Amino acid sequence: MWPNIIEIELSGIKKILSFPIIKIMKRNLKVACKNSTSLVGITKHFRDFLLNYAGRKKNKNFDGIFPISFDSSLNNLSIADKIKAQNFWKKCFGNNLNFKNKKIVYFAGAFNSTVYKSLNPIVSLVKKVEKLFPDYIFVFCGKGQYEKEIQTSFVNMSNTIMPGHVNSINLAYLRSVSYLALQPIENRLDYTKSLSNKFFEYISSGLPIITSLTGITEREIKKNKIGYVYKNEIGLFNVMAKLYKDNSLRNDISKNAKKLFFNKFSHKKVYDNFAIHCENVVKNYHNIK
Repeated sequence: MWPNIIEIELSGIKKILSFPIIKIMKRNLKVACKNSTSLVGITKHFRDFLLNYAGRKKNKNFDGIFPISFDSSLNNLSIADKIKAQNFWKKCFGNNLNFKNKKIVYFAGAFNSTVYKSLNPIVSLVKKVEKLFPDYIFVFCGKGQYEKEIQTSFVNMSNTIMPGHVNSINLAYLRSVSYLALQPIENRLDYTKSLSNKFFEYISSGLPIITSLTGITEREIKKNKIGYVYKNEIGLFNVMAKLYKDNSLRNDISKNAKKLFFNKFSHKKVYDNFAIHCENVVKNYHNIK
């Protein structure tokens, strides 16, 4: 939602100083939208955001909605890749780790302010379950502006692993042996109106999503039974306790997640539909001319 989200998020002197820049950005976006034949967004809200700048109603021939999706072929690892990944994770976890005896809780993403601001319930949870649910191992992969602050939050916790930036092969292997996936994220307007790339990455591997995010993400999770949305620390703890004790429930959620991904959000479906849309735009544009 650039540049509007900047204006919404800034306050005080920063908001005042940014006013002329945001005004220019809004003008540029308005010009771009008004001169565009087709406007598309990752959700209805984002498409309509552009239509509002264009000052026109939706045209079914030109305007569409296409989610981000995820290339599920990244989950298919060769034997050689699996061996390399196993060796990598053995170094991170320790050589004696048996993945089958642990419930890996997966997170991979940017260590930015939106994650850091929503991290307190996760930190409290990790502390509580260290002895109560010893099979839970929390793995936080990534780097970013708040990397040091996030690492400090989990210092001296034996049930956490923080390997830093991890390549796609090692992440794919970790997803394949993980039990759940965390999505702690600030409930900012643009996030509640969209589905993040992490959403698609997680469900492509059949990982139940445990998130603090409301809006469209919460709607998809509840409608398709692919995870849980927690409102506070107590809600998060109850969800994690329930799933810890009930493997069959977790497996049912996992099946739902994979089914949703391949029926609706696979990269082939999304980009095939987008290609058809582009062809229709050209076809209808020439018919108008």
